[in-house]
Amino acid sequence: MVTLVWTFQVFGGLFGIWRLGGTIVSALVIGLVMAWLFRQEERQRAQLAMADGPAPILLPEGEQRYPYRSWFVMACLMILLILGAKGLPWALRIPALIACTVALVWALSQWFEPYEVKDWLLESWHFMRMTLPILVPAILLIAFAARKVPLEWFAVSAEGHKPLFFSRR
Repeated sequence: MVTLVWTFQVFGGLFGIWRLGGTIVSALVIGLVMAWLFRQEERQRAQLAMADGPAPILLPEGEQRYPYRSWFVMACLMILLILGAKGLPWALRIPALIACTVALVWALSQWFEPYEVKDWLLESWHFMRMTLPILVPAILLIAFAARKVPLEWFAVSAEGHKPLFFSRR
């Protein structure tokens, strides 16, 4: 999400839309290829599940009664993500970040059990430990490539003119 916002800011709307569309098409193609490659295992799994009888998938009781809670937490996380990437003035960004963080902490402490928050934080930690060994070298490689290929070249190539971000004052 952060990279998509950054793409729109730096390279402009046309390039951002192409990137968004490319991401969606890539996800669909990869999903279809994976479904095709593992179709035999899925058939076997479906046959075993039907032999045992269909098991209903139920949301936790709190999620059934209060579905807006998860949406509120996700909205707070998205706002934090976008505000962190958006080039807003600090006088506006800092109060908004503080308000959103306080709302998130309040929601997590009031609406969720401590073990749920702990499980969520542990899963986030495990995800970070899995992705950082890949992400950090990739960022270093991109930074090295950016030193060799000027960013302006991509911006001009994407829309035929320099976006506002590159204008010299």
